[in-house]
Amino acid sequence: DLTSENQNLRSQYRLLETTQQEQEREQDDLRKEMAALLQQHEARDKRRGKVAKELKRVEEENERLQETSKDTQKQIAQLQDTVRKGNLRIGSLEKHLKQLKAEKEALVKTNDKLEGDLVQVSSEKARLLRSIGGTAQSDAARLIDHLQEKVDELETAAARRS
Repeated sequence: DLTSENQNLRSQYRLLETTQQEQEREQDDLRKEMAALLQQHEARDKRRGKVAKELKRVEEENERLQETSKDTQKQIAQLQDTVRKGNLRIGSLEKHLKQLKAEKEALVKTNDKLEGDLVQVSSEKARLLRSIGGTAQSDAARLIDHLQEKVDELETAAARRS
């Protein structure tokens, strides 16, 4: 009976020893899994840190872009105002140009009329000169005769004095 009990105890001991070895292997496996999980956790923390830094950089860049966008919007508003003023000025200049064209057209008409009048006056002048030409020659001949008579009288008076 003792032998059987001894064998039974040995059998339980081996079973316990086998169980202990299995538990030790399971503990080793669990330690390895924990170490792997710890490494994954640390890698994830590093990535989170990198992601956090990148997120901060992106947020700063976004703020800078928003400021740039505000400046650009102000510049666009200024340019739109300049364009509006330019369009008003162009409208004013177009109106003035239209007035100048109308004035030019009136001056061209006046010039054409004056040129017609000038042609008419020139014809009249030529006609009058032709008409006066004959009269002027006879008047000039009479004037020359009259002046010659005066010269003769003066010469005679001068000769008497000397």
